[in-house]
Amino acid sequence: MMGIALSASVCCMTSCGEKKGSAETATTDSVEVSTSEAKVHSEQSLRNNYTAKLGGKTYDVLVHRVADASLPQVADEVGNKYTDNRVDVTVSCEGKLLMQRSFTKDCFSDFLTATERIGTILLGMAYDSERSNAQTLCLGAQIGQVGIEEGPAFIVEIPLQGKGSFSIVRDQAQDTTGDAGMGD
Repeated sequence: MMGIALSASVCCMTSCGEKKGSAETATTDSVEVSTSEAKVHSEQSLRNNYTAKLGGKTYDVLVHRVADASLPQVADEVGNKYTDNRVDVTVSCEGKLLMQRSFTKDCFSDFLTATERIGTILLGMAYDSERSNAQTLCLGAQIGQVGIEEGPAFIVEIPLQGKGSFSIVRDQAQDTTGDAGMGD
């Protein structure tokens, strides 16, 4: 039952609202890892494809979340163990690869308090059409406890003009209602 609620909330987090200038396709795969000691749970794999029209160009954004057994396991408030997630992001413009990068909770660790680091995973990432513009493509990211779907949110800013690396900032105007932001 928890898996169904989790799946529904993750899909809601990444697909709420229709924004102009973008399109999205999502697919999920169920994953459950078991060990000889105790059952280790994993969130479903989630793949989102976005199309963004920014500054007269068309960008394709692929965001793929997958449970990564090489990452540390975390325990929820009742002691259930979970595998943390890795999110693979690919951004291309009119067929040309601009960025290909994997993100883990560790990428956001400089912005997390000691309390926020305990029992949390990288819940996911999604294209943020409201914050993106001709110079910067933005992705929303969230760290949180499995099943609760709340926790600190971040903005990953990817420069589209010239050279430069992505940057991560903590989202001070975090919307936890699911009505905006991490939609598409």
